[in-house]
Amino acid sequence: MDSSDRLRFDKTLNTEKRIETGSFYTPPELAELMVCLSLSTLLESRLKGISRATYLELLMPEPYLELGNRQLELPPLKLKGMGKVLKSLRVLDLCAGSGVFPLAFLKIVTESLIRFGLENETHMTKWVTPIVNQIVAIDIQPEPLALYCQELKALYGVTSPEQSVFCLDALSDEALSNNPVLKQEMS
Repeated sequence: MDSSDRLRFDKTLNTEKRIETGSFYTPPELAELMVCLSLSTLLESRLKGISRATYLELLMPEPYLELGNRQLELPPLKLKGMGKVLKSLRVLDLCAGSGVFPLAFLKIVTESLIRFGLENETHMTKWVTPIVNQIVAIDIQPEPLALYCQELKALYGVTSPEQSVFCLDALSDEALSNNPVLKQEMS
């Protein structure tokens, strides 16, 4: 299922349900840009000496930048540091819907790790699974979350990370405090 199919699913919610649950979805391309901007800022702050703009250009997926035109190179230690940071991040999406932001995060991270030779595509499921398990996705509706889990399996071969996907109202203190896993994640 490509991003247009996912958006079509998101748009099938009737207006009343959208208003009731606050369900309005971000286009995948915009989510990818937002993830790149956030990651480049984070990398600049954690790995001193390389500018945010450089990290942004390194992280941007095709078709936004042509890889063949890149003249950017990071020293091997900075490259390894970048990979280590990207693999260690914990992500929390309180209104995940069908996973547009978590999937954008995974796309940027996996493409970057492969592009810079820090991981290989052959054994992707093995090294992507721990990254997926560090993503907590919460939504008030079960259908979009089920779609997110289907996408994880289709794109990365990762089976449903049930310990990190929660169907509940993230704005409800009671719902969050009654879930021991989430309580630990958010502390």
